Amino acid sequence: MQYNDYFRILKNNFILIAVIAALTFASALFFSATKERFFQFSLPLFVSSSVEFSAPLKAEDPYYSVKASDGAAEALTAWLQSPSAQKSLSSQVKVFKNFKVIKFAPQFLEVKYEAKSEEDGRRLAQAVLAEADKSINYLGKTRMFAIKAEELAVEQEERRTGVVAFLGMLTGLALGIFLAFVKEYLTNN
Repeated sequence: MQYNDYFRILKNNFILIAVIAALTFASALFFSATKERFFQFSLPLFVSSSVEFSAPLKAEDPYYSVKASDGAAEALTAWLQSPSAQKSLSSQVKVFKNFKVIKFAPQFLEVKYEAKSEEDGRRLAQAVLAEADKSINYLGKTRMFAIKAEELAVEQEERRTGVVAFLGMLTGLALGIFLAFVKEYLTNN
């Protein structure tokens, strides 16, 4: 095959290529426009402890307090990701997704999730705090732990309709060109 043959094949199958590119462009545009939009939430939590040991040296040492808070934060992270906590949270807010608990420092963790509406997200934040308080009370035999929630960060998912439609058109062009060469190959053999 020579270069002229490639251009001839593309020219003869221009309608096929254009129709496939237009169909993939339209379907990508439709998909992007009708996709549900979610709100993204981030809830930072700070776990602190007050020591109630009988030994006076340990009671005043901040190292043990931070170490205990680190353990409590680790346990809280595991608890919030457990199936029973997920079931409890999903009974209070029906639609949420991408629920993650990330421990990023000894006493700090961040709960990230997506919800359909801002109201649902705020309700879920309150449910997470209630669930965290409930689980932290199980740990408080020799220590009292406190959970402080920072401000809830809310972002709305942005639509990238133009980018999705453009990628759909490029995919359609590639598919159309591929099918044009397959069609030419099958007619010659």
